[in-house]
Amino acid sequence: KKGELLATHPLFGPYEEDLKGKTWAIYPLRGKNLYRWFCTLLAEEGIKWVKISPKRHDQIMAIVQVLNHFWLVLLGKVLYDCGISPKEILNLSTPSFLAQLQILSRLAKQDANLYARIQLENPFGKRIRKLLCHNCNFLEKSLDPKNPESYWSFVENFKIAQIIAKELEELFSMNSPKEKGASCNHS
Repeated sequence: KKGELLATHPLFGPYEEDLKGKTWAIYPLRGKNLYRWFCTLLAEEGIKWVKISPKRHDQIMAIVQVLNHFWLVLLGKVLYDCGISPKEILNLSTPSFLAQLQILSRLAKQDANLYARIQLENPFGKRIRKLLCHNCNFLEKSLDPKNPESYWSFVENFKIAQIIAKELEELFSMNSPKEKGASCNHS
């Protein structure tokens, strides 16, 4: 008889002190008893869980991990190459940039090998990195101070970003996306 099999991914690292409110991705590959037991255990500990297929998980992790880590490494590299000390940058940071710097500072405790493996092993990672680079190149090329259309091109792209920002603002105000698991009886 084959045992039950459950695919899981805790969406937090080993440095988290409190797991309450953290998220865990789960997908029952074989059987349902282990799945029900595990998501009940998570719920009892205050951990949110999301039932998601492995393929969809990898697609979303290409954004949540691959894009995020790539962006952070890129931000760190640009700050390193610009020739201005982190102290000077920190002293003149806006609240939103300070938040980005605080996220970047978390890399100090992370494993570079793990981050490299995430970049290379996610089957959708290359596509997302290319999307980032394509959009960076497009925006950079469209910002020509001698071309009056540059302003409108940037404004148009800013408005696209605002659509996502408004949707996120609404989701944050609801405190918890609808897809989060609350019951272990999902098939």
